[in-house]
Amino acid sequence: MSALKSNKGMTFVELLVSIIVLSVLVPTISGCIFSTIQTYVWSKNYSDMCSVISTIDGTIERELAFADNPSVNSGAITYVKTGSQPKKLETKEVEFKGKTISVLYINDVLAFDPAFYKGVGVEATFSVDSNIVNVTVVYNGVVRHSSVFAVSKI
Repeated sequence: MSALKSNKGMTFVELLVSIIVLSVLVPTISGCIFSTIQTYVWSKNYSDMCSVISTIDGTIERELAFADNPSVNSGAITYVKTGSQPKKLETKEVEFKGKTISVLYINDVLAFDPAFYKGVGVEATFSVDSNIVNVTVVYNGVVRHSSVFAVSKI
């Protein structure tokens, strides 16, 4: 009778060989899957960070475009746009999902919903030199972006 038609089942040696083969394959495959998941999470976090920084930077740039008489006081920048009342741009702390994060305010109104910041605060610092406003945006405790905006002097 051939081995394929035998009703005896697996031998002990066959069982040991399959366990050894699986003990080599499973950690290798799971390591590849874990590495792929880590890369995805890192990429997603980096993409979120870039999106937040880019949006905040664009908002600050639009706010400061054609601004006149900028001045920095207590970490906030005050400025006037042609034909409007004085405006103030600053970061303040808010509670979000049980933790305190810093968010961007324009004239004491939230610029973005706290969920936009992905649970991580953002800090913007300003300095004025002649007609240039230097803006440094800090996200997740690390300086991620710095911008310089020309301010109109009409």
